[in-house]
Amino acid sequence: MRKILLQLALFLPALLMPPSDQASWAQSASVTGATMTWYGVYSAASNTEVTSTKNIATGITPPSANSDQVSLPTKDRISFGYGYKLIGSPPTALVAMTYRTIFPDGRYQDNIYDRLAINRQDLFIGQILPPDGQTGTYKLQVWHSGGMLLEKSFSVQAGTTVNSTAGTGWGCRSGASDHSVTHTWGNATETEARAYTLKLCESIHNGCYITECAPNINTQAEADAKWPLGAAPIKCIGSAKC
Repeated sequence: MRKILLQLALFLPALLMPPSDQASWAQSASVTGATMTWYGVYSAASNTEVTSTKNIATGITPPSANSDQVSLPTKDRISFGYGYKLIGSPPTALVAMTYRTIFPDGRYQDNIYDRLAINRQDLFIGQILPPDGQTGTYKLQVWHSGGMLLEKSFSVQAGTTVNSTAGTGWGCRSGASDHSVTHTWGNATETEARAYTLKLCESIHNGCYITECAPNINTQAEADAKWPLGAAPIKCIGSAKC
């Protein structure tokens, strides 16, 4: 009788677990790899965080073209990094990841995020770069259970970003949670266009995010032609207040 009761006591915790926890108890998550989906300077909503509920459609706007060359911003801050997808099983398992940034001077910083889902399409690692940030090579690494899954190096330089096109102006269009739109023109680089457009939008609206950027947008007329304002309830153009 004692042996039977002992076996029942060992099994009882599993019976009392919620179904989702029972599945995790019966089968632990296994991460077998990761694939990079984009890399470069990206735009982020002010309330975006790396969590299991983050959605790239409303939080992160990847660069229009992948690039590992980054220029120090002349004003405000920019973010660079890469998106990735975890490979493993079960397909909806939640796991803990370590994000490591190695700075040009050899220092490094680790941040641990738990409950990141296998097979999500919108996970990302990023680094914020202020105007007075270090130049040199930054390495962004993704680790799990003591093993490195991904690494990408970025070269940060002073001066004009390589994303710009000589003799052209950059423009960007942003949206917001109240469905208003903002667009700018005549910025020297794509990086500056993204930062300035977001700053302009966030000075008035909440939930701002970049929808598109393009070169050869030197005037308001070119911006209006590229991104018609239509029937948006609030219209912000250039440096105008609205």
